[in-house]
Amino acid sequence: DERGGKPAVLYTALLHAREPASLACLLHFLRALLHSAEEGDPGAAELLSRRKLLFLPSLNPDGWAWNERRWPRGGGMKRKNGL
Repeated sequence: DERGGKPAVLYTALLHAREPASLACLLHFLRALLHSAEEGDPGAAELLSRRKLLFLPSLNPDGWAWNERRWPRGGGMKRKNGL
């Protein structure tokens, strides 16, 4: 950027609280990226060295908590709020 820092990339999950696959995908990506860098993958190392990576695992923690309270044993996957 203009201040001499690294360009930032924002990775997010759980914008919609009833779509938990987005969190699983984000965590899988992060785990794979770190594993690849540890194994010496030049692409992963370059990404980690040239970018500021920001990970927000839940953009909607209130919605996630509501869904857990409403359907504690799972379910609640309807996209509309309410019943």
